[in-house]
Amino acid sequence: MAPGGGVALLSCQACLADLPAANEDEALAFRILGRALEEPLRVIAYNSGYSEDVIIDRLQSAPPGSGFDARQGKIVDLRAQGVQDAVRVLVKALEVAVSGAAMALTTDIIVHHSLPKESLEP
Repeated sequence: MAPGGGVALLSCQACLADLPAANEDEALAFRILGRALEEPLRVIAYNSGYSEDVIIDRLQSAPPGSGFDARQGKIVDLRAQGVQDAVRVLVKALEVAVSGAAMALTTDIIVHHSLPKESLEP
């Protein structure tokens, strides 16, 4: 088990910073992935009415295993609070996300269908 609430993913950013990029495209991919790793935590902060950037900054300087408790509005030890994520689920989520991103980058196009206008006609 890993600390939950997006903290395990946020801690992966440090590993990305240490990876050497072979070229500019790879460096850009690392930056995009680093930002994407923050997204679960950003959503938690936003949905609970807190500034995402402030919470991210506070957690990056907090001790390992610390996370944001949206109910209390403070940084806590997530394991002590019982907030944990299954590591296998986190790994699979990252694999699927990176696979989808790679597909989007290599096909050079993504078709996004917006919601159709509601109509009573077939």
